[in-house]
Amino acid sequence: MLLIDPSLIRNSIAYKISELMKFKFTARCKPVDVVLNENFQGNYYICDKIEVDKNRINITKMEMTDISEPNVTGGYVLEIDSLSAWEKIILKLREVYLDKLFIQKMIKLLQSSLII
Repeated sequence: MLLIDPSLIRNSIAYKISELMKFKFTARCKPVDVVLNENFQGNYYICDKIEVDKNRINITKMEMTDISEPNVTGGYVLEIDSLSAWEKIILKLREVYLDKLFIQKMIKLLQSSLII
C-alpha cells in the first residue's frame, strides 16, 4: 500500500479542478475501499481508462510508419508509470518501519515463550 497521500483527497481535488477548468478530457474517478473475504485490502482510486477516440481524447491515432510531417503533427498521449524519487524514499522508510515492528513483535513472542 502506498502512503503518499494520507488525506486520500489529493487525487479527488486534482480531478475536480481539471473538470472545473473544462479540459477537453478529464477521466471520471472515484475513491474506493477494497474488501476481499471480509479483509480490508486498502484504499484505491478507480478511473476511466484513457483512450484515443473521438468521444474521449480526440486526436489522430498514429501508426508506427508515421515518422515525418504532416503525420507526426497530431496530438500525443504521454503515460508515465514510474515512482518518483520521493515515492521510493517513502516506500523504503515504510518497509524499514514495518520490519522494525515485525522484529519487535518476534522479540516479545520469544520473550513470552521463554521459561525463566
